[in-house]
Amino acid sequence: MTRKHIFVSAGIAVIVIAAAVTVLTVNNKNLQANNKQSSSTSVSNSLKTNNKQQNCFLTVVTCDLNNMMKYYRYNPLTGEKKLLMKLPEECFPTATVSNDGKTLYYSYRTKENYMELFQRNLDTGKVKQLTFPKDNIVDVDFMQPDYQHNQLYLRVQKTNEESFKIAKYNIKSNEVTILNKSNNDLSDQFFDYCPGTNKLFTVEHSQSEHDKIMDEEAKTQRFGKSASFSCLLKDTQGNVIKKLFAMNRYIGNTQISADGKHILYQVSAENTKGDTDLKVIYQDTGTNNSKVLYSEGFNGTKEIPQLGLTSDGKKAYLIMSVDSKYNSQKLMYGLFYIDIDNPSIKKSLVFDKETVLSFTLED
Repeated sequence: MTRKHIFVSAGIAVIVIAAAVTVLTVNNKNLQANNKQSSSTSVSNSLKTNNKQQNCFLTVVTCDLNNMMKYYRYNPLTGEKKLLMKLPEECFPTATVSNDGKTLYYSYRTKENYMELFQRNLDTGKVKQLTFPKDNIVDVDFMQPDYQHNQLYLRVQKTNEESFKIAKYNIKSNEVTILNKSNNDLSDQFFDYCPGTNKLFTVEHSQSEHDKIMDEEAKTQRFGKSASFSCLLKDTQGNVIKKLFAMNRYIGNTQISADGKHILYQVSAENTKGDTDLKVIYQDTGTNNSKVLYSEGFNGTKEIPQLGLTSDGKKAYLIMSVDSKYNSQKLMYGLFYIDIDNPSIKKSLVFDKETVLSFTLED
């Protein structure tokens, strides 16, 4: 499917896979051997020793220099990372592990060239496809778990549509519900689920307005315009509860704390030459007071494809570009974190020969 928007997964390159994508099985013996050898390559000592910090896991997807994706379950407190699965590289992967650690939910491209939702039993290796084009879903590329209610929230594209919608997948009934189907022009560009308030924090914009700007920029080669982005609180049916704010700058990578009191998001803008600045902002949803955790000007060299906020709202995880002596042909990425009370970027999980594609917090 052709996408006119430029910010899906915010900077991770789209890679066309020539290898067959029907390979959905993994050599369990090899994985078990790899798991025994796996350990954190770069973990902050403060994460190892701070026993008071709330425990959490991250499902992390990487890609090695042989274009093989690796799915890890990572404990930032201990630095332990367990290899769960390998698959040939695909664009915009998303994944999360169930609370009991027995099931991996992930998106992957089918032989019909649709990005659908799958599950893998981590004990038996059995794979099952969960969403299909008959569900009016042809693309799944973001995922947020809500295991308390036995469901997954997904960002999806419907058949023959450019805009994004939020969908709910019920794990027990295998039913898929697409939210806010009334307006096909409005696109839920990013979202996060808040378990404490049972609400969604979304960034929404007009797909037609965005497409018009993209077409104009392609013709004139003059950049810097942006559609209007609105940050909204919605209920779990997709209805707007509160409009937090809006701006004519790109807003992405939205996150919300478990109590709903703080949000984390990225703001960026282009100048007329196409150079981009960016800011990572932490904001109080009640007062709208905010602080900048990280910023780069138009001459900056870093890219931040993804953000994550722990449920206590005290730590932000982010994927950031890193220099690599092993692969100078494309950007490599690592996993970092920022303590909200003391904003400085610290290394969490960085590989020499693997780039981090995505992660999902499971705290």
